Parts: sequence; structure tokens; C-alpha cells
Amino acid sequence: LDPHLDPELDGENIFIIGLNSDAVLTLVPPACNMNFALQNQERVSTHSWHPGDIDILIPRRGMAHLHDAARSKWKHGMRLGISPSAQLGESRYQEPHGKTSPLCCWFGSPHHLVPRADERFSIVFAFADKK
Repeated sequence: LDPHLDPELDGENIFIIGLNSDAVLTLVPPACNMNFALQNQERVSTHSWHPGDIDILIPRRGMAHLHDAARSKWKHGMRLGISPSAQLGESRYQEPHGKTSPLCCWFGSPHHLVPRADERFSIVFAFADKK
């Protein structure tokens, strides 16, 4: 999911609830004006979009709230993920509950892997403050 700003008319608040998997939402600084669609996605998966990016860990059934500058100036997106076998030199990353995962997110650094489900579902609420 390339970095983007949600429409201003959606309101000042965005809540993202992750349902079936941990996820990492990445905030990209306002000064970064690159064309995200033209970026090398393999490089983005291992290095992110910009050195000033900030990662937000959304645990399974957890929630992130974007408001103020995080909502209106910083773009948000999700990297495609990386192969733990390539990153760790293992044939397959073993999750705590014995399942295997073909791709992982990373939090802060590609060395801090976050296992994820094959499919991710989230609910996004956007609304304005009551005036």
C-alpha cells in the first residue's frame, strides 16, 4: 500500500483496527515528495521509502489513531514485506504458534521481523471532531 493521505473531507481522525494479523503502518515525512508508484518495491521492502520514516506497530486486534500532523501531513502506507529466509538465512521463519509465514513485516529495521498472516484485514474509521 503506497504512502498516501486520506481525503480531507473524511475528517480529522482516522482509526485503523487490524483484525487477523500484526501489521506495521509506516508514516512518511511531509518533505518526501517522491512518486511512490515508481519506486523499486523490492528496495522499499528492505529499506523503506525515506530515511525519516516512522513505523507504527499495530498488533492483531490493535488500533492506531492518526490525528493532526500524522493525519494531514505525514503520508501512511504499508511495505510489501520481506522473506524471512532471505533476511535470516533460514529456510522458513517459525512463528510462535508453530505456523510458518512466507512474508514478514519489519518494525524500525529489517532485523526486527513481525510475522503476519497471509491475508490481512483491517477496518478504517474516519470522522471529524464534533463541533
